[in-house]
Amino acid sequence: MRFVFTSMLVTACLAIAKPAGAELVDRILALVEGQTILLSDVRAFVRLGLVHSTDTGEQQSDTLGHLIRRHLILTEVDRYLVEEPAAKIVDQRLGQVRKQFQTEGQWSDVLAETGLNNADLRHIVRDEIRIETYLDQRFISAIQPTDDELLNYYRQHQDDFTNRGTPLPFAEVQETVRSQLAAERRQDLISEWVSSLRDRGNIIRLGQPFRE
Repeated sequence: MRFVFTSMLVTACLAIAKPAGAELVDRILALVEGQTILLSDVRAFVRLGLVHSTDTGEQQSDTLGHLIRRHLILTEVDRYLVEEPAAKIVDQRLGQVRKQFQTEGQWSDVLAETGLNNADLRHIVRDEIRIETYLDQRFISAIQPTDDELLNYYRQHQDDFTNRGTPLPFAEVQETVRSQLAAERRQDLISEWVSSLRDRGNIIRLGQPFRE
């Protein structure tokens, strides 16, 4: 069962207005293709460092957008039956998440705080890897630049390839140029593709629900 987007009946209860003065425990933030994204989902991804935002003031809103995007992509991943990642790769990624917390007590506390167990987190990480695999397979061939395109990019972004203000020879930085241009193209293609998924998807965002 996918943790982030659950359609259990309990979500109906979360939509009921809380009594005056009561603490807000959870609520529905969005519906994506009939599946729910909860406030607790957003908090869990933030708390576990699974989403990085450059603006802490917009962190929860950015994370909600990430979870909507994540669900749309996972729908495509499931449709095309992307292979399961090896257990060793999942273990390595779990280890990276775990490293953020210095002690076993801190780790146990954050799992209790987010309502997750190790199996839940393993499922989340597994899906993250499947998404990465799918995006690599789908877009890798479309982002490979030609030699002429590399040279043009180098000339247009020469300030990115300098040493103490002196431009580095193209031959010396060609592979760096290739990596940078390919990364930009990949991101542009993915953004356009996700926008098309949003345009044809059934998405309902329920306001800006992050005031406590």
